[in-house]
Amino acid sequence: MFLGVITQKIQNIDRLRQIIQVLVKYGFGYIIDRLKIDHKIIRKNLIVFGPVKRLDIYDMSMPVRARKVLEELEPAFIKLGQILSTRPDIIPLEFCKEFEKLQDDVPPFEYKKVEEVRLLYQWAW
Repeated sequence: MFLGVITQKIQNIDRLRQIIQVLVKYGFGYIIDRLKIDHKIIRKNLIVFGPVKRLDIYDMSMPVRARKVLEELEPAFIKLGQILSTRPDIIPLEFCKEFEKLQDDVPPFEYKKVEEVRLLYQWAW
């Protein structure tokens, strides 16, 4: 039981690291500061960052970059984008229009990833 909890915490830290890296990659690093993620965790190397590939984000609009973040983070985030695309009362219309691309034009991924995400979020509840 204890080993399972440790393994799950490691997977959660890995996912948090992945999310942070993708946000930074697309120019949304400031969101991490706004979320007030404990910087002690990052400083103590509990979240170890490899080199983050920076993109030429200045050629992309913010809605395009946001969609790319959702696509790269895959199943649960894509579903969030699909839901938000129908909610112009919550987010700006240009984001809705960009997120509509997540309805039909989503890169394929293996079912195994869907199952991993389901199990990951099952532990969170």
